Amino acid sequence: MPAPDDCFLLVVAGLPGSGKTTIAWRLADRLDVPVVEMDHHYLPAPTGGTSVDFSDPRSLDVDAILQTIERHRLTGAKTIIIEGIFALSLEVIHRRASLTVWVEAPPDVALARKLLRKLQEGTDVQPSIHGYLEHARTNYLRHVLPAAQTADVHLDGTQPLETLVGSLLEKLPR
Repeated sequence: MPAPDDCFLLVVAGLPGSGKTTIAWRLADRLDVPVVEMDHHYLPAPTGGTSVDFSDPRSLDVDAILQTIERHRLTGAKTIIIEGIFALSLEVIHRRASLTVWVEAPPDVALARKLLRKLQEGTDVQPSIHGYLEHARTNYLRHVLPAAQTADVHLDGTQPLETLVGSLLEKLPR
């Protein structure tokens, strides 16, 4: 089901650290529209001491994401930005999109940005490094990168933020 006629859904995806969240929020600030961050919609960690696998789309609470989108639509949003690693990988999100965007960044740059962000937050980076080496890289190759080919727009996440936002503004309805 495509986006309802009364709401433009901009879906932004990319690797962790590619710049997708920064772009989405800057664009949202410019347009005064809501952002649905898929990172805020993971299922609770299973019991038994295991943690959430943030590199697996099955860890997302898709129903909660869809409810958040619908809540924004019902409150009058004419444009909603949905951003996340798996935003293009999840068919239920992708098929509702009015415009899809892939933010590209070299894997080493994206990983360095992610780790620097964790350090700035005061978070231990070791779990991220171990997770990447143990399963995240494989999951990204399986779930995320193939979806990149389906994007309507490809952005170079190493370009200046205002350049990227400007190029997206040109593609949005007025």
